[in-house]
Amino acid sequence: MQEEMDVVWPQKWTFGKLLYCVTRYGSLIWYSIVTISTNRLYFVVDIKVCQGLRILDLVIYGITRHSIELSISLCVYALLGATRPWLIFLIVSYTSFAAPGQATSMIYEATQQGLSESGFVNDTFL
Repeated sequence: MQEEMDVVWPQKWTFGKLLYCVTRYGSLIWYSIVTISTNRLYFVVDIKVCQGLRILDLVIYGITRHSIELSISLCVYALLGATRPWLIFLIVSYTSFAAPGQATSMIYEATQQGLSESGFVNDTFL
């Protein structure tokens, strides 16, 4: 943690620093939301809160997943010599496979119905 504070935080904000922060802290936030939403709560929660948590889960998961994939692509690009043909290949492969798959998954998840009044579906809090 000290190394992160000494190396990362004093730097100016760049695309790399943004990817690092979204990947590192977005994952923690997403995991916290998943932990809250998949464990049985022993108090009454309004259905709107449940739906809001589900939407927040989808949004943060999508953003974090893309930042992880972009970070990996950036590392691969650097390892391949940072040449223009590899950049074009990585951009085309990312936009052809990762982005449409994530968009399809998010649309499917967002359109799912079937919440009971308690907010539980198959013993899982949504």
